[in-house]
Amino acid sequence: MAHVVVIIGGKRTAAFEQWFLDRYGYARKVGAVAPDFSSVASILVETDMISTMHTRLARLYAQHLPLRVLPAPIEFPVLTEMMQWHYQFDRDPGLIWLRGYLRE
Repeated sequence: MAHVVVIIGGKRTAAFEQWFLDRYGYARKVGAVAPDFSSVASILVETDMISTMHTRLARLYAQHLPLRVLPAPIEFPVLTEMMQWHYQFDRDPGLIWLRGYLRE
């Protein structure tokens, strides 16, 4: 089946999923390119294309659009989310919120 893939910023730099698939010898047929993960869901509607994305995001879109969320046919490694900031911004309210959110 054709895949919808995300290429952010127009650069054809491989995202983690593409790197992983390439490294372990999996191939996929690219049917459409989306500029961000938010666009993937609307491209998928009423097509027979598929895509891989974060589970939370896929489930959110499936609540509002006629999409099905299925488990990946291969095991992807678990990703760790992290962030970096300059010490001068330790007290920035937005960063304080984001650090707390990531800890949860």
